[in-house]
Amino acid sequence: MHRFDTANGPTLDNAVAAYVHRIANPNTARSYRVVLRGLVDRLGPQLPVAALDTEPIIDDISEWFVQRWGYAAPSTLNVRRYALRSASAWWRQRGWITGDPARRILRRADELDPADPTGHRRQPSSPPLRP
Repeated sequence: MHRFDTANGPTLDNAVAAYVHRIANPNTARSYRVVLRGLVDRLGPQLPVAALDTEPIIDDISEWFVQRWGYAAPSTLNVRRYALRSASAWWRQRGWITGDPARRILRRADELDPADPTGHRRQPSSPPLRP
């Protein structure tokens, strides 16, 4: 059981641990942990999770995400994005944050390249970022 100072909310590291701990499927937990540990590595474990509501942190999250997964296959990018948005929704339910820190990261359509007869997927031409 994770306990936090409710006046200040948890650190990002504790919020990630609490969220991942509640995921029943070990494969999902492992996949989501990749994204969320990367977020902790980028922003720092002691950052108050409430800071995810600030514009500079939202900008940093968007930049980090695009650097890390911006040119990945659409399915990979979308799973990583969903992990971040799912954790954010869970944190919002607890009142630790109020917004969506991943709101600038766009979902990418999984498109086949019509010019390629082998059915390969089209390479992304631009990062999935909302201005």
